[in-house]
Amino acid sequence: MPDLVDVQSRDGNVEPGLPESTYTVRTAAKKGDVTVNVAKDNAGGHSVAVRTRNGSIAIGKGGKS
Repeated sequence: MPDLVDVQSRDGNVEPGLPESTYTVRTAAKKGDVTVNVAKDNAGGHSVAVRTRNGSIAIGKGGKS
């Protein structure tokens, strides 16, 4: 189980698949949609940060959601 997942892309979609848990989630997409399909808990011990300039973000459980 990762404590921190940090993903950045300049151009392109980002679709990390995460293990079942709760996460502090931070996202930024200047041009694109953001979909988060994991349980969020800002007090949890696991964090995910995903950024892209030109593309969409889809954070899911165990794979593309």
